[in-house]
Amino acid sequence: MHYHTSKIYIVTLNILSLFLFLLFTDTRNFAVEASQILTNPTNPINGSCPYYLSDDNRAFFSCNGSKLSSDPTVKILGNNKNIYRAIKFNQKNISQTSKNLRVISKSNKYNLQAKDIDKRPILKAGWPLNLGIFEFPAASADLDRDGKKDLIFTVFGPDMIVALHDDGSAVNGWPVNWRNLTGQSGSSGNPAIGDIDGDHLPDVVGSPLRYYIYAFNNDGTVKSNWPVDLRKYVLDGNPSPDAVHLADLDGDGKDDVVVTCYASGDFSYIFAFNGKGEILSGWPVRLPLQYFGSGMNFVSIIPSSNLSNNHPHVFVLQREGSQSQSTLMGTLLDYRGQIMPGWPVTIDHQDTYYNPVIADINGDKSPEIIFVSSQFNGVFHKYIYVLELDGTPLRGWPINLDFLFPDGYGDLTNPTIGDIDGDGLPELVTSAQFSSGSDGKIAVFDYNGNLLPGWPVYLPIGWMNTPVIVDINNDSIPELIGGGLGSIFALDTHGNMLAGWPVAIGGYSNYSNTIDNFDNDGEMELLVGGGVNNSIYLYDLRRSSASNEQWPMYLHDSKRTGAYGF
Repeated sequence: MHYHTSKIYIVTLNILSLFLFLLFTDTRNFAVEASQILTNPTNPINGSCPYYLSDDNRAFFSCNGSKLSSDPTVKILGNNKNIYRAIKFNQKNISQTSKNLRVISKSNKYNLQAKDIDKRPILKAGWPLNLGIFEFPAASADLDRDGKKDLIFTVFGPDMIVALHDDGSAVNGWPVNWRNLTGQSGSSGNPAIGDIDGDHLPDVVGSPLRYYIYAFNNDGTVKSNWPVDLRKYVLDGNPSPDAVHLADLDGDGKDDVVVTCYASGDFSYIFAFNGKGEILSGWPVRLPLQYFGSGMNFVSIIPSSNLSNNHPHVFVLQREGSQSQSTLMGTLLDYRGQIMPGWPVTIDHQDTYYNPVIADINGDKSPEIIFVSSQFNGVFHKYIYVLELDGTPLRGWPINLDFLFPDGYGDLTNPTIGDIDGDGLPELVTSAQFSSGSDGKIAVFDYNGNLLPGWPVYLPIGWMNTPVIVDINNDSIPELIGGGLGSIFALDTHGNMLAGWPVAIGGYSNYSNTIDNFDNDGEMELLVGGGVNNSIYLYDLRRSSASNEQWPMYLHDSKRTGAYGF
């Protein structure tokens, strides 16, 4: 009687232990190295056989592969060298995704170490695609009103704006081809997407290489009163538009179109048009160039919510001159095109190829203007500038980054902004590639210019593009996702590589990635451009959700404001 009582007690204790294990243990997909458990996975050790728990507690397996619970959607797949796995089927009995098993041991003496490897991105069906020489950063919008966001980007080579569904098929009415519309080859860059006429449908605004700004309806047709010919407003030379940005400057509830151009003379122009293609009062603004015939313009939008007059402002960063003799000039314009007090600000002997960004990094309720630059005097020196709205540097800035990126590293990437440590204040992120392309570094700074713990991170492959900042593993803390030569990466707040990463793409990830929920399944997808043969890839980011998108695409949003929190 005592013997049976002991057996009942032991069995009851084991069942209770298993119940408590399941109750207090994260039961998301995990895998365990078989070598840590069994020398021969099909035979128990000392008569003790561990159990395997599938995802969501839906099925149990013993070590000999027999299923201990009935669930027709889960089947044993067996094991490879190190990992036990099950496979789950959908209602059509098509393999949907691999599910890893958690080991529940009957004995603590094995000291099991679980490894989460089931969060690697999965390439979606229909991808990769090869559409042209390379692709500019993508925006997202539901063009065809099917409840799913579409991917919109410019392809250089065929010279067209492409709009794709998440399965890689073209949205009806797209692409639009610049050569067919204008007879020109080339494109000025990525399109911007917003609502410029107040019909609550997305409009796509972009430009070919010269002269024109086009606005398209969501079905790919050209909007009434468009295109706008910039030669009507330019007094000196032939205008070549830069990238397009959207913001409601005049406060009528509709997006206005902001674009700059260089006109082969000694001036740059900044235009602002309403949805009818009409120039707004006070525009264009004509800014002088110090060096004849050498201008480039970069724009960001300062949101109206941060300004006393409740109208967005436009910040223009002009790059002038050659690499060895260059100047940066920053100008802040109000919504009427008036230059704000304290501007322009000139920074001699500095160079940049990237847009400024806007964020309140120190929590004083007033946004700062942030941009990277380099100085060349035989060697490259790299800087991050942070300016107040009156044109003065934020205390402690600029900072010289030679200690992180000494000579031999290329230009800093476009800065991105996000609160990656959860302290309520956004951090600054930038990176650089070693000139040989063999390696790179990524660094994260707080508002005082201090590196966050764990940063910079050295990457054995050159870091090529601007990282995006999104929570992709559902821990409520955003990760940094970027790409380099041959791979894309995901790093956590401490600079550690996420499980299942990096992912090989076989080529250069040239431009900033884009993350959004394109297929409306509640999980995010990642669009990557520049792989083998300039292919583009769309990956499922399993277990991600749209809960914390700090900086999900190039210049933050599809309007291309460059403003954090816009």
